Order: sequence, then C-alpha cells, then structure tokens
Amino acid sequence: MQHPPFYANRIDNMSCMLACLRSALECLTSKQYSWNELEKITGFKRDKAAWTVQVWAYLATHGFNIHMIEAFDYHRYQAEGKEYLRTFLKPEELQWQLAHTNLLEISPLLPTFLQKVHQEMRSPQLEDIDELLDGGYLVAVQLNCNVLNKREGYVAHMILVYAKQDGGYIAHDPGLPAHQARHIPAQLLLDAMGGKHNTTEVTGLKLNHA
Repeated sequence: MQHPPFYANRIDNMSCMLACLRSALECLTSKQYSWNELEKITGFKRDKAAWTVQVWAYLATHGFNIHMIEAFDYHRYQAEGKEYLRTFLKPEELQWQLAHTNLLEISPLLPTFLQKVHQEMRSPQLEDIDELLDGGYLVAVQLNCNVLNKREGYVAHMILVYAKQDGGYIAHDPGLPAHQARHIPAQLLLDAMGGKHNTTEVTGLKLNHA
C-alpha cells in the first residue's frame, strides 16, 4: 500500500478525525474528498467534534471493511445514557467529551451503527495495531494528545497509523501542531492510548476487496 497523503488539522483544532479520514480515504480510493464532504459523512459540526459511529456505519455500507476495537459499550449507553458515561470515562475525559463532542447526540445513530459495524468490545492493544497493519488496514487511533506530546491534562485526538518501523509506529498526526510521518515509540503510543486498560478506540479501515 502506498503511504497516505497528509492533511493537517484545520485552524479550529477540532478536525483531526476529518484530516485522518481524508488521508485514509484518498489513499484507499484515489479519489479527492473535500472538507465539506467529510463533514457530511461524519456529522461534524464546527463547534463540536463528531464521534465515529456515523462515519464507520457510512463507510461500512459503502464498500469499506471497518474493524473497530473499543471497550465502550454502545448498548449500555443506549439504555443508560449519561449514567453509563460516568462509570466508563474518567472525570476529565467525560468533561472534555461533553464540552467538545457530539457524544450526547449520537443515540439516534446507534441502531444503524450496531447493525453495520463489527466492534470488538475490549481495550485495544499495540498488538491489535500490528495485526491490522499486517492485514492491510490503515489504522485510526484515538488517544490523549497531551500525553503524546508530554503535557499534563486530557485532550482527545486522532492519528492515522500506517506503518511500523524501528520498534515504533509511523503516523500522520494532524496536530495542531501537525506532524507528517511522525515516528512514535511504542510505549509512548500505548501511554497516549491510556495504557493496557484504556478506554480509547482503534479502528482499521480498508476496501472490502483489498
């Protein structure tokens, strides 16, 4: 597989997922995608980042193989709402997610998502990223960018991992600041994911015929 093109986060610093998707989709399909197109298929709003449930369901019905690994229990969230969030997310994570994402708005999207997308409901590990890469997937990894950049606190972020090299991983990090083809040591990536008992998401995507 050729290396994906690189796109930096937009000035809003809320479009890391869109930048990763733009890189992945253009690599896999050789088609061009505009920011507006990506906003529509992800459900992104200018003031709030979108959870991935809408875009993974969309891609799963449009010729893509989506392999999602995440411990979040969408069935419980559908039944229990915010009460479940308090049991699953750390307080600083929950506060950030409620303030900066559409988490409280995804319930109507869940029936389609749960029907279309295969989710392994567990904490993803580095070995999962290795297996996905070996299987020809590009790998979207959600993590804490503050840990990735050796700062305190929590800010949710997405990078696109596309290779393993010298005991670490090569990823497009949309930023901000943006890092094209960033080499990330394995332990640092795991720490930024939240360690072995993390609450993050790792999702591989490729075309069904690839």
